[in-house]
Amino acid sequence: MSSSNTDHGSLFVIAAPSGGGKTSLVNRLLKYDSRLVLSISHTTRPARPGEVDGRHYHFVSEAAFRQMERRGVFLEHARVFDHYYGTNRHSVALQLEQGHDVILEIERGERAAIVGDNGQGKTTLLRTMVSSLDPLAGEVRWSHGSEIGTYAQHVYGSLPENQSTGPRVSRRQR
Repeated sequence: MSSSNTDHGSLFVIAAPSGGGKTSLVNRLLKYDSRLVLSISHTTRPARPGEVDGRHYHFVSEAAFRQMERRGVFLEHARVFDHYYGTNRHSVALQLEQGHDVILEIERGERAAIVGDNGQGKTTLLRTMVSSLDPLAGEVRWSHGSEIGTYAQHVYGSLPENQSTGPRVSRRQR
C-alpha cells in the first residue's frame, strides 16, 4: 500500500465498536498486501484460549499498564469492557521506520474509520467496499444488515460546526 518516496511506512487506523468487523477486515487486508503488519496492542484482559502473548496481544497487569500510561508509552489507549488496551508508540514507530505499513485495530465509537496518508489507497478500498468500484479479484461480502458509507475528505472540513456528515454519506446496505 505504501507508495511514498521515503523508506518509511504508512499508518492505517481501523476503528469500530466491538463486533463491528475490524478483525475480519484486517485479516483480509493482511492477506492482500504482504507489506502490511498489524500492531500488537497491550491489554489487561486475560488471554483467551489459543491466544499467544506477543502474537495476539501483550498481556500485562493493570498496574503495569497504568505505569506505562503514566510514562507516555502509548500512542492511543482506552478502557473497553473493564479492561485497558493500548498501542505502544515505540513499537509502531520502529515498524514504520523499517518501511512497514502498520495497521492499528482499535475499539472506538459506533462507526469505523480508516485513516492513512494521502495517496495510500483509502478511497479505493472504501469505494470497492461500497461497490462504486469493481474489485480486481474476488468478492466483497458483508454480514446481513451491515451498512457502510463514505464521504470525501473535503466535506468534513467544509461543514459548519453544527452540521453532521451524515446526510452527505454515500451508503450501501448489505
